[in-house]
Amino acid sequence: MISMEFYKLLNNYTHLLIHEPDAIVVRDELDSWCVQEIDFIGAPWFEGLTRAKYKYDAYPIGVGNFGLSLIRLAAAQDVLKSTNRWYTFHKIPRDFLKGVLGSRSALRRSLLGLGVGGELRNACHFYGGNCDIFWCCTVPENFKGFRVASIEQALKFSWEVLPRRCAELTNGALPFGFHAWAKYDRAFLTSLLESIGVEFN
Repeated sequence: MISMEFYKLLNNYTHLLIHEPDAIVVRDELDSWCVQEIDFIGAPWFEGLTRAKYKYDAYPIGVGNFGLSLIRLAAAQDVLKSTNRWYTFHKIPRDFLKGVLGSRSALRRSLLGLGVGGELRNACHFYGGNCDIFWCCTVPENFKGFRVASIEQALKFSWEVLPRRCAELTNGALPFGFHAWAKYDRAFLTSLLESIGVEFN
């Protein structure tokens, strides 16, 4: 999901909706999301991330869960053509030291990342993190102008962890959809989805 070769296949489209098998779309709003000035949107992250499911008063700390998300393809291609560095020079000594202490992957990353491997256009070969972290944290830090949605927008787009907290923060207004709906507070979401006409067998 961070390879230019993949995004080139979608040149005839403006946006890519990621809809993993455990996502549900409940509102017909895709067109309205595509016209907004956002390059990436997904469900909000809460303090504690996936462990936040045990903390019902957690605060949202960012945006970007990938399971139900929308990315503007022109912006993604601009990023993946860029010579801006995702692997910044201050990270190299840290990884090199880890490598000397026994981490082969850190040593390899530090050596290959010195050159063009540390550029966004080559991240697909060396970046080892999750793609949602890439698009929502790494890219905005290293590519000016890439627009990640605000937390307020994300709450209207998708919920994942802490659906009760999301409902509280939106005064009960449902989002465009849900990701991992059966994983976090299934009883609450089942009841909520049944109330809008979703049938469960």
